[in-house]
Amino acid sequence: MLRSLVGSEMCIRDRYQRRVRGTTFSGMATCSALALVVLTLALIPGPASAAKFFFEDKALRPLTQIARRHAMYAAGDVPSGSGAGELSIDLTFSTKDHESTTAHEDHASTTAHVIFFHHDELENVLKAETDQTFCCTVKVEGKGYGCAKDGEFLPTYTPLYKTELDLFQDHPRRLNKTVSVNKTGMHYLMFSHCESGIDVIFINGENGWRNAYGYLPGELYYNIPFFLAMSVLYAVVVLVWWGLVLYFRSDGVLSVHDHIGLVALLALCEVVLWFLYYQAYNNTGLRDTGLLTTAVISSCIKRTSTRILILVVCMGYGVVRPTLGDSTMKVMVFGGLYCVFTTVLDVVKALSHEDDISRVLSIPVMVLDSIFYCWAFVSLRGVFAQLAEHKETMKLNLYRKFLAVVAVCLLLSLAWVLFQMYFLWSHSEGEHYRIESNEGAQLPLELWQYLWVFDAYWDVQSFVILLTIMVLWKPSSFFIFYGAVNVHEMGPYDVIGPA
Repeated sequence: MLRSLVGSEMCIRDRYQRRVRGTTFSGMATCSALALVVLTLALIPGPASAAKFFFEDKALRPLTQIARRHAMYAAGDVPSGSGAGELSIDLTFSTKDHESTTAHEDHASTTAHVIFFHHDELENVLKAETDQTFCCTVKVEGKGYGCAKDGEFLPTYTPLYKTELDLFQDHPRRLNKTVSVNKTGMHYLMFSHCESGIDVIFINGENGWRNAYGYLPGELYYNIPFFLAMSVLYAVVVLVWWGLVLYFRSDGVLSVHDHIGLVALLALCEVVLWFLYYQAYNNTGLRDTGLLTTAVISSCIKRTSTRILILVVCMGYGVVRPTLGDSTMKVMVFGGLYCVFTTVLDVVKALSHEDDISRVLSIPVMVLDSIFYCWAFVSLRGVFAQLAEHKETMKLNLYRKFLAVVAVCLLLSLAWVLFQMYFLWSHSEGEHYRIESNEGAQLPLELWQYLWVFDAYWDVQSFVILLTIMVLWKPSSFFIFYGAVNVHEMGPYDVIGPA
């Protein structure tokens, strides 16, 4: 009896391998090839301002302002390192009549205002602008900062540092100053030209923001330990998975197992690239646009590959059907379109601040996402119906577990989005009080320390879904009985396999 069972198992394995081994997941192969080409093209050096800002004849026109903001830690709150954050300013201010290049000896001076303040003063600063008391604010002994208007002293805002530079044509003035942060939070540096004359102030030099751990803004710091942890997790998962694939290769590893491993490798590359990007940003104070573009594109390729994997799993590939048949080309077209549109959108969002362009580009991505969810659930429903009709209990239980995990992830995602919307609704003071993450999540500015969590959630969810597929579809000597051969075609041994 044992000999006949072994003979039947070998027969089943031979039949299945002949039908599946030749099947290639063209969509993923295409995406992987695209990854190599695009990642190579994306490795173009070109640092951009981030925590270090370089000014080269930056024009500050009459009645205008230039402002930057950065999350800084005080000495007692810094998550790594020791000491307080610092703002360094090494700038030269000069002026000339922008309607004439000829100096005017009798021309009056022009004043450049430099103000550095904490977020707690933002409301007072905006109110001072509205009340036209921003530019006349000075420090009065015993009264603090305010503006004398109509014979009355009006308190305005309290900066951490404020100076005024009187400028004459062809007589530039240099400002070299370092200011320490004494309170954790978002900080602002503002350059103002308060006069309505025709002189334009030109700024040259640089200013830098540095926390005790490095140049990375406070709201982005935790991305470093997060992506380091994710890199370790994915590395372990990839090693274990490919170890199982190689170990059980002779026992009937399916083609879908190789594709799952490929997605895991792409995910590992993605998190490693993001870790390297944030680490370089922290060390240099500059955004490496080549590395940033590479990381963004790798995320798009991984996201596309993950969607393709989920889609073909929902279609029963490798378990219910040995090939995708007529659906192969549809899956390839969907994967190609999704990869192209998401790549263009995310690269534009990462390298450009044109919100209108991003909104237009997001439309096809949203449409493709809707198609993906509908296609996946319709396919999954068809697989359940087919398995129930043929009473294939093992396979049905496998897909029920998969569906349960996906359903939980979708519910958590909905709750996460509603949670974010609640905070935006309850803190709807305006764009000055909001901060946006890499993935487009918007939060009230006072929650800047938790901004990384809203992006990290989607990476964790992607890891959980991939890990679920790996656990349920893990290579084993018994997985051949999940193969895409109807158990009723096997003859009298349909009960062979794990219970």
